[in-house]
Amino acid sequence: MPTEQEELTDEQQEGLSERAAPLTNQHASEKGSRDSRSRGSSHFSTDVFRGSSMPFWEDDDEVSNDNVVSPRSGMIQACNLDEMSESDFIDTKKDCNKTSKEIAEIIKQINSLVLFQGYEDKELKSVIGYMYRRKVTKGEVVIKQGDVGDAFFVIRSGKYDCTVMKGGKSTRIRTYEGSGYFGDLALVNHAPRAASITALTDGELWVLNATRYVWLKKNQAVRNAECFERVIRQIPLFSNNLTDSHVNSLIDAIEVLTMHKGDVICRQGEPGDAMYFILDGSVSVLVGGKQVRTMGANEFFGERALVLDEGRAATCSALSDVKLAKLPKESFEMLIPDSVVASMREYVAKAYAKTAQK
Repeated sequence: MPTEQEELTDEQQEGLSERAAPLTNQHASEKGSRDSRSRGSSHFSTDVFRGSSMPFWEDDDEVSNDNVVSPRSGMIQACNLDEMSESDFIDTKKDCNKTSKEIAEIIKQINSLVLFQGYEDKELKSVIGYMYRRKVTKGEVVIKQGDVGDAFFVIRSGKYDCTVMKGGKSTRIRTYEGSGYFGDLALVNHAPRAASITALTDGELWVLNATRYVWLKKNQAVRNAECFERVIRQIPLFSNNLTDSHVNSLIDAIEVLTMHKGDVICRQGEPGDAMYFILDGSVSVLVGGKQVRTMGANEFFGERALVLDEGRAATCSALSDVKLAKLPKESFEMLIPDSVVASMREYVAKAYAKTAQK
């Protein structure tokens, strides 16, 4: 399914790409303090959390994540998302009710959209839960080119034209009928709409407000970080060798990913390039093709890969859908001083020497 950006000509896309800067990894190196992270601060590096894979605004230096686009007006208004709770986003006047069939249909339509990739089913359903039903009438302009985007739309019914005005001439880009989505760029930046969407018939849309999406993403990133921190502080390798500052740096470097049942996470004998922490689900550990143990939430594997240059000691596969926090070796080596790495290497060697003697 083409996105709003993909529907445009090459020339139009070139202009859009400059406004869609959040889709790059330019923010991946940003890191905030632990206090900032616990409050869901805009300085918290959400981009490295692949389950919440992109920042929300074009330039953090110009527009804070604590500012949101005022609906319809196109003006930026102060709105502290950190002080808001879930109830602040529930509008009892709007119809958010959906049947299981409707939820499944929405998931089917948006599943390939990069904005929603990396979500677990329950997380995706949570986002969909905030979508409300909006009736439109024939001839209604749902999106007007040039207006500031404040919402994302999924078609429930009806027929819609997507047009672009250039040089005083309106050009039809495509027509939606009965399904599809548009307005997705509104969820990642506050750039003007790249095209107009007009209803050719009466119909209904599912609408996701951009402010709600930002709030959900910020809170998802904070939950991921807090979960990872609880796990990492229980591991002697880290708690006995790293300062709080080191731990916080590692928290900012993790990548959250979801593996599906049967997926191989790492293979015995292959070079180790990361350590994994299980946030949810279960993992099978096989040595020589035989299962030697299973692991679940709050357990970890691959720690030797961070400090020792050796192949994987086992093959680890997902026994169910698994949510993992991945700590790349490259990030670890960049963030932790050589002297500390040497100390950890010695710690690991002694620990495994004792295990071998038993």
